[in-house]
Amino acid sequence: MVSTPQPETKEQIMCIKVEKVGLLKRFVNFWISQIFNRLLAGRGFFESPQQTHRGNYRELTSSELASLSEKKMVFHQGDPRQCDSHYRGFPMCHAPIFGGWTNYYVLEPTEKICWDWHVGWIVNGKGYVSRISIGEEVRMLGGNRDTKWFALGNDGQQKKLVCRRQGKIGDGSYLGLIPLL
Repeated sequence: MVSTPQPETKEQIMCIKVEKVGLLKRFVNFWISQIFNRLLAGRGFFESPQQTHRGNYRELTSSELASLSEKKMVFHQGDPRQCDSHYRGFPMCHAPIFGGWTNYYVLEPTEKICWDWHVGWIVNGKGYVSRISIGEEVRMLGGNRDTKWFALGNDGQQKKLVCRRQGKIGDGSYLGLIPLL
């Protein structure tokens, strides 16, 4: 028997609040991304550096995770040729010069959100959301595990996300100027 899903109502939609990164953390993040992450990428100042680290994202609660609609997400099928995300605590996924992830996907909500939205991801049944506010587009790395990406507006509501383009770190494309989280 096939059932038709009920349309979402305002009562069924959960608001997921995202505390933005504070001024001090933004300052520290700027220097980490501008120096350390540029060196790890091996691309110097030709591309926007990786900005994600443990201090600027948070894990979703089980109820927040359950409230998300897969219809509004972008799905990435993991590539088994990519390395594991961490090796002995070191974030290999952020270090292309050591064999880290290089494939990225340019994501954007389908509706304009006035330069203030947050990207999130689900891997191995756990959900995370970046505390960094994003403008129009963002690049996200795709690794060896299946990943679902989602967008949250500044109102805490999930927005439909689409993948506009894809590329590879170091390919010399103009896409390298889009922020990489």
